[in-house]
Amino acid sequence: MAAFLARSDLSRGDLRLFLRNRNGYPQDAFDVRWTIFRADGQRASGKSLPATNPAVGEYYSPWCVSNKNGCYRVVWEYREEPGYPVLTKEENLFVVNISSYGRGVLLTQDSVPEPGYQTFLAGALLGRGDLSLFLKDPDGFPTDAFGVFWTIYNAVGSPVTGKTVAVRAVTGEYYAPWHIEANSGDYSIKWEWLEAVDAPSESKSQRFSIINPPTPYAPLAPFRCLSAGYNPVCDGGGGYPASPVPAVYGRPVRPSVLRDDPVRRRHHDLRHHSGYLRCRPVLRL
Repeated sequence: MAAFLARSDLSRGDLRLFLRNRNGYPQDAFDVRWTIFRADGQRASGKSLPATNPAVGEYYSPWCVSNKNGCYRVVWEYREEPGYPVLTKEENLFVVNISSYGRGVLLTQDSVPEPGYQTFLAGALLGRGDLSLFLKDPDGFPTDAFGVFWTIYNAVGSPVTGKTVAVRAVTGEYYAPWHIEANSGDYSIKWEWLEAVDAPSESKSQRFSIINPPTPYAPLAPFRCLSAGYNPVCDGGGGYPASPVPAVYGRPVRPSVLRDDPVRRRHHDLRHHSGYLRCRPVLRL
């Protein structure tokens, strides 16, 4: 689950639930609700709020993200038909408050993601239990593949790493041993595997997020900077740009939100030594 910027309004494509019938086709439920909890169990939203249903079998929670940094989880409750029992599903998420990751700011315990939240700090060496792939045969038992590979992509779909062979932990379990050298933002890992040497390639992607304390989340999509001498295109991933100014991006926000929120408006400017470099977004996610 990707991280979200504090005080942002979530919409379709953020906290999502997909429901399908036994034949694998999208299907609506009689009732779908959601609740957000902090890591300590306290509620961070209303209780059992109705989910928004933009398409058949698709739901999302229109949560106004808490301003408190740290680990959270969303609990989905859904009833397939009237009178049926309530089923639940839980997912972890991480809230990024940019004030917790400024230069010279000591990281608190809430600022460090816990294992299982699919949010990682830059500089970490990922291992078993972080970015993992589990393969099963048609009977549901773990099975190995002929070859398993992984590639990391940033939010605009540009590869951050090359295609790399995954490490096999046990039968049916593989992981990506990646040393994170990337800027703050949303990423995805694409898994590709072959069941047999002559079998077609299969793939699966999963989202995750990176927090790099010197380059905190900002309410910007990937941008082009207009200042002379700056690296002309900053895509936010694959190591550090040539300029000392970081390429950072986070969840895009509406211009009206930036006008109304002086904190976010201030982070539209990136500090470069004693001055500011003015940048304008060229792409919205």
